[in-house]
Amino acid sequence: MLSIGPGYIFRKKNSVLSEVFLLYKSWVEYPYSPGFIPIMTHTNLEIGYKQYINWPHEK
Repeated sequence: MLSIGPGYIFRKKNSVLSEVFLLYKSWVEYPYSPGFIPIMTHTNLEIGYKQYINWPHEK
């Protein structure tokens, strides 16, 4: 599987850390169905948001 993508982390002064990301994944299944479909390819594009509530921060 190949996964690549950019992301941006927002750092705040309190204990909340959040991230916006874009992730592209591509993978191949072999053999998928021998005699019918020898190779099945997949691609996936994810756009998301993560939020870490109890992220340790500097005091």
